[in-house]
Amino acid sequence: MTKYINPKNGETVETAMTVQEARAALVNSTSQFAQDMRAKLNPSPAQLFWLMKLAVEATTPQAPKAPTATYDCASIFAMFTKAAESLKHPAIHIADTEGHEVKMTLAKPESKNAGFIYVKVGADYAGKISPQGQFYAVSTCPQTLPAFLAKFAARPEEMAALHGKTTGCCCFCNRTLTTEESKAVGYGPVCAEKFGLAWGHIANATFTADTEA
Repeated sequence: MTKYINPKNGETVETAMTVQEARAALVNSTSQFAQDMRAKLNPSPAQLFWLMKLAVEATTPQAPKAPTATYDCASIFAMFTKAAESLKHPAIHIADTEGHEVKMTLAKPESKNAGFIYVKVGADYAGKISPQGQFYAVSTCPQTLPAFLAKFAARPEEMAALHGKTTGCCCFCNRTLTTEESKAVGYGPVCAEKFGLAWGHIANATFTADTEA
């Protein structure tokens, strides 16, 4: 093994490759810097260091990346599309698994993110949902939020019902549930219709969806 040192910062690399082998290892590199280092016939110590370092990196197997979790929020966008047919400012207010209020609203038409759904946790912006249903989180987004949104997207009636029965408020209009029927379901029939969700037949209810929240 031979040690090569970067004289500028003392960084080292050790390899058994010869200079010729290092040049061969980089022959298909798309990096202009790597090709410049291969072309040096009499490389300086710094250039030799970079030649060997790049060759080692090129010939070292990379560990497979962990699969990236995906969160499908398309049905949330579908709910907003339906609600926008009759509501000027549709919104969803729902408590997450940590007890924080998650608020979703449509971006204004004049916004640079027109067509997206903004997501806040409390007063803090957490990200946005694209028309394709992909959630784009900001760096300060709570780690549990993407999975929570995906769960809400997959089971909106169940999650809306849980919120209403826990808080006493409809997660769609954010108003207090007043009728026994709406309290039993967890959200109101008018909101259910506007957002395109089931109401009267869920949770083993035996009433009809003909009353206000």
